[in-house]
Amino acid sequence: MSDPALAPAITFTAVESKRKIDLADVRVPTVLMLVSQATSEAVDPIVEAVRGKYPDIGQVLTATAVDLRSVPRLVRKVAETMLSARYKQRAAALEPGRDPREWVVIIPDWDAKAMKALGIEDVSQQLAVAVLAPGGKLVGTYQGAGAPAAVLEMLARA
Repeated sequence: MSDPALAPAITFTAVESKRKIDLADVRVPTVLMLVSQATSEAVDPIVEAVRGKYPDIGQVLTATAVDLRSVPRLVRKVAETMLSARYKQRAAALEPGRDPREWVVIIPDWDAKAMKALGIEDVSQQLAVAVLAPGGKLVGTYQGAGAPAAVLEMLARA
């Protein structure tokens, strides 16, 4: 088996927390879920599966990159407001004591940079997932039915 590919050297800034996420330099195994507005609810079963096996945020980071390339520059503020509202909704649903800056990572991807770099063309009908190992090694990507199980299998190799 050959060495895993490296994740793209792209840095994103998360909504609300302003946390920087450098895909090529993650510190813990990371599940990057690539979604559109239409597929964003599909992250829930993946996060539930990951947290069922890896309950500590220090074990695995989950982050959601939202494909916003179709949003015109003039209305980006509206999209940012919607992402901020989603962040606050997710943060309010966290168990007491959990820091939303760590547990809720929503990344606006204005130019679909992550998708393009990972070879994902479209997430409007079905989300895609990439699993990164510490140091930015790309363990794999997946798009299709059965994403939670595929993510757990990739995490076992991270």
